[in-house]
Amino acid sequence: MSFKILKFNCCGLDVRKTWIYAYIGITDSSNRTEYKQACFSFFTKGLNELCDWLAKYNCKDVCKESTSKYWIPVFNILKQLKYEVHCLIPNTRSQ
Repeated sequence: MSFKILKFNCCGLDVRKTWIYAYIGITDSSNRTEYKQACFSFFTKGLNELCDWLAKYNCKDVCKESTSKYWIPVFNILKQLKYEVHCLIPNTRSQ
């Protein structure tokens, strides 16, 4: 089984209370994917380092998973810098 590649350079974020875990998948023209990973502080310095890291790999598409409200500052800074951000909040409860 194989998956169709929709984004050739994208990042997944796991946003936690004090840390952000980031993973980038970069797929070349031969459909080989190279993965990069890094961890950043949740504070302003770490958010800026995350943005620099994404720019280093020319990554503008970001999908993030978060619990509680920790996703909000990450979302705000990435949107401000014109990143395409998609939020996944898997533990929401319907009422």
